[in-house]
Amino acid sequence: MTPRNRRRKRVVREGVPVSAVKRPREGPGTGGEKPTWGVSLLDEAGPFDHGISAADAREILNFLPLMEKLTWDEVLKNRRAGGHHHVAVDRISPTARRRLKQRGIRTDALVSLRVSGVKRIWGIRQGAVLHLLWWDPCHEVYPTKRRHT
Repeated sequence: MTPRNRRRKRVVREGVPVSAVKRPREGPGTGGEKPTWGVSLLDEAGPFDHGISAADAREILNFLPLMEKLTWDEVLKNRRAGGHHHVAVDRISPTARRRLKQRGIRTDALVSLRVSGVKRIWGIRQGAVLHLLWWDPCHEVYPTKRRHT
């Protein structure tokens, strides 16, 4: 008997539900796409309208093309090194939640992209597109306690 013949044959059973946890590894909506940006939801008023300085604008315009070279899986994979991650809306600041409600934006989670230090870009991800919401140079949308203080 050859090794090929010793392999177990898989039996396909009809009527067995497919697990909701299993997802394809590539293709639309899986994280295998490269990020793109939407700016129609940018919040130009409200508590997070800090205005963007020329230096911050340069930093953002240098940062976004770097993200476009990666896939969403790569962007979100290494949280510790990059600081990019999803944040449930119920964990962001009450001010940020109120602002989403005022604008009629309904979502379960936002994406935080760490530009540098405490500076963040916040948005809503739909497939490959991150619809940018806020520039957060002071980490106010999702305030955290500093470690070891």
